[in-house]
Amino acid sequence: MLKPVTPIHQGINDYIFAGIQIAVPTAFSVNEKAKNIYAINGATFGLMNALTDKPVGASGVLSFKTHQKADAAFLATLMLLSLQLWPLYVLRVLYQKIKRLQVFILVFLLQQLLTMYLQIIMAIQIKA
Repeated sequence: MLKPVTPIHQGINDYIFAGIQIAVPTAFSVNEKAKNIYAINGATFGLMNALTDKPVGASGVLSFKTHQKADAAFLATLMLLSLQLWPLYVLRVLYQKIKRLQVFILVFLLQQLLTMYLQIIMAIQIKA
């Protein structure tokens, strides 16, 4: 039976995944602390892939079983990073939207005040 993912494909995917962790935070202008954490995680992930005993590895220092265990640790780290960083991003976006909404409400209230002022002036002029 053929395996759905060969060791070559798995190794190439790992290198791509490491590159994504390094490149994407920079492309989306993530803050420096998060960018550094993802860069370290991606570089470590790429190095571990290079040291694993598989066709795309540079040396066979790590066994594939050890690599699989380290993969689980990396995924857990990414999950924790996501849980830590995404709420901050969501709060920042919500704050920006609320800020825009406050400006809209302020403009609306000023327009209503101006309308009321003009109606009062017109009512005074009509009575006079």
